[in-house]
Amino acid sequence: MTSSRRIIPWQDCTHGTLYRIDAPYATFGVYRADHESFLVVDQRPERPYLVEEYHVDLGLSLGIIRPLEALGPAPIDPCYDSDASYTALLRFLEAREASSLSTSNGQAALAA
Repeated sequence: MTSSRRIIPWQDCTHGTLYRIDAPYATFGVYRADHESFLVVDQRPERPYLVEEYHVDLGLSLGIIRPLEALGPAPIDPCYDSDASYTALLRFLEAREASSLSTSNGQAALAA
């Protein structure tokens, strides 16, 4: 999904904030300042897991994230310190992705 909207520069991204993003396989990500990366859910494998992806502004060949909108603080710190907090962040992002998918499917059905 490529967006013509203005992206938020990486210097303006805030630790622990949930962002609506433009990325190949995710719609939401939580910014992790200590790694200058976004945690997103990779749902391509059988079992979803969190991966770190980088902002396109960093000039890294791996930079695929284009943050479009800050949505507020995530309920779990992205510097998870236990399996429980990792799982909580994973479930939080999975729920956001599912909610976004069901909303976009509903809008597509209304437009048809």
